[in-house]
Amino acid sequence: PKPLRLRRSFVALRITEIVAVGLLGAAVIGTVVFFQIRGAMAIRADQDLWERGAVGRHVQAEGFRRDSSFILHSYRLRVSFFDAEGRPHSKSIIFETVFSSARRNGPPEVRYDPEDPSNFALSWAVESSGGRWTGVVFASLFWGIGGLFLWAARRLKRRLDAARSA
Repeated sequence: PKPLRLRRSFVALRITEIVAVGLLGAAVIGTVVFFQIRGAMAIRADQDLWERGAVGRHVQAEGFRRDSSFILHSYRLRVSFFDAEGRPHSKSIIFETVFSSARRNGPPEVRYDPEDPSNFALSWAVESSGGRWTGVVFASLFWGIGGLFLWAARRLKRRLDAARSA
């Protein structure tokens, strides 16, 4: 028996679905990977700078913490300090912790790059590296969501192929 001919509009719609669902899955995975890499690089940069940086003086950190349930804690802080030459520096920083709050043991401290004082690490962020790394790992759960979309796209493709050969 000869296969039935499918309407072009049916095939076009199915292909559009496959592409849309597949792109959505790829976008989810790509976004997660981007944020994981960016987060890991920021944590490592803070840790490296903390080990080799110059100590800032008269450090102030002001801002707020936003909690999403008990899982995610997001910190938006304005950090000000003076370098070794007495020049003032100020910059906003953002960091997140997962399943733990930032450790704010004592007053804030800063270590900065002497060649670029706008590049600095805040003690509260460095001391919270564990919760920050947990966030990088926790984001891996979202790979599963992207994977589900890719799986769904593959399933839709198989159904189209089955319809074409029926």
